[in-house]
Amino acid sequence: MPFTSKMIAQSGAVDGSYWGISDKNGNMKVDYLYTEVENQYHGNRIGVAVNNAWGIIDGDGNYVLPLSADRQDVETD
Repeated sequence: MPFTSKMIAQSGAVDGSYWGISDKNGNMKVDYLYTEVENQYHGNRIGVAVNNAWGIIDGDGNYVLPLSADRQDVETD
């Protein structure tokens, strides 16, 4: 499923320190795996991070750019 304006990054898990992606109805599309999520979508992709290692995922949670990239690489389309 591609990301759209109807999808939302939200914090969750036990202590709220991880982020996942849900649709507008609150159905989780990508589990709570990320310590940071960009606040902008890039087409059907979004930048995510785990402990300062950045990457890009698609709407199914598949890596388009694996974790470890510099954040600057994630911010450019």
